[in-house]
Amino acid sequence: MMRFNFRILILRLIFLLKLCFITFICRAQTFTLEGKLQTGRDVIAGAIIILNNRNVSNSNNLGNFKITAKIGDTLKIKSPFYNDFTKVLNDSLPQTFLLNSKELDLGEVKITFNKRKTIDSLLLLAFSKLDKNAYSKQGFLRQSITENNSKIVLLNEGVLNFFIPKIDELTVEEKGYKAVKINIKSSCTPVQLADKKIILNSNPQVKLRRGITPDYYYHQLTEHILTESIHDDGNFIIINIRSNLPKFSIVANYIYTITKDSNSLKQIQSYEEDQRGDYFFMNFEYLNNEVISIHSSAKQFRQGVFYSTNDEFFLRQKLSTFDYPINFNANKCGLHLYKETSDCDDVKKYKEFNKIADQKYF
Repeated sequence: MMRFNFRILILRLIFLLKLCFITFICRAQTFTLEGKLQTGRDVIAGAIIILNNRNVSNSNNLGNFKITAKIGDTLKIKSPFYNDFTKVLNDSLPQTFLLNSKELDLGEVKITFNKRKTIDSLLLLAFSKLDKNAYSKQGFLRQSITENNSKIVLLNEGVLNFFIPKIDELTVEEKGYKAVKINIKSSCTPVQLADKKIILNSNPQVKLRRGITPDYYYHQLTEHILTESIHDDGNFIIINIRSNLPKFSIVANYIYTITKDSNSLKQIQSYEEDQRGDYFFMNFEYLNNEVISIHSSAKQFRQGVFYSTNDEFFLRQKLSTFDYPINFNANKCGLHLYKETSDCDDVKKYKEFNKIADQKYF
C-alpha cells in the first residue's frame, strides 16, 4: 500500500512539473493583442496604452489598438477623460475594454456655456501667455526606431543647444518660416541603424514650432471640427477637439490641459491618423509659459513589420552664449550621422545631472 501511495505521489509531482513547464512556456511566448476601447456606445481615441510600465501604443480613431504582449504582462490604459484601467493579461484573445468616465464638474464654465466661444477664449488666453521673446536653451534629444514595440533598431542621444526666435518670427506660412536653430554639443549612438530604408520621424523643427506656436495648429483644427468637449476637474481645465484635416488627409484628436489658477498651458497631447492607418502622437509639457519637453512617435507598417520612430526633447537650462559650430541639418534626420561629435561620457553625465530617464515613450 505504501509503494502504491508513493507511486501516486511521484505521478502527481510529474504532472505538476509538466503543468508548471507548460505555463512557463505559455507565459514566455509573445502574441499580438487586439483591443478596442469603449465607454458605452462611444469609442475612445488617443488613449495611451502602457505595457509593464512602458508606453507602447495609442488607440486609433475607432478605439482600436494592437500590441505585442505575453501572458502575465500588466496592461494599463490612460486617458484624461476616463479612469485608469489596469489588467493582467491571462489570454491572447481580442478584447473590448470598457472605461468609466471621470466624475468631472464644469464649475464656473457652466455660467457662460457657449462651448465654442468658451473653448476659443480659454485657449487663446493660454497661448497669449507663452514667452514671446527669443531665448537660448540647452537640452537633450533622444531619437529611436523600435520594431514591433520591443526591439530598438536605432538609438541616438545628444546634448544640444537650441536658439528659439521670437514667437512672431516663428509663425508658419505657406512658403516659409524662421527656423529654430539646433546645434549639437555632444552625441552618442548606443544602437546603430540597421535598415536605412526605414522612414524617420518628421523634422524636429516642426515639433519644436508646434510646442512654441500652438495657436497656428489650433486654427487649423477649428476649420473642420468633428466633436469637442470641455471639463473642469478642479485644478485643470481639459479641452478635447477632434477634427478632420483634409489638407493632410488625416483625422486629428487634440487634448489641451490648462492650469486653472494661472490660465497657463500645462500639456498638449495630439493624435493624428491618416487613411493608411499610420499615426503620429505628440505630447508637449509646459512650465512657466515655456515648452520644457516634447515626446513624439510616428507609427507605421512597412513590409509586414510594425515600426515606431520616436523623438524625445528635454529643454533645460538657459544659455547666455550659443557658440557650438555644428548645426543640425534636418535633412540628415539622425544624430548618428554626426560621428565627429560622439561623446557618450558627456551625454551620460548630462542625463544623470538632469535626471533624464531611459527611453520613456515606446
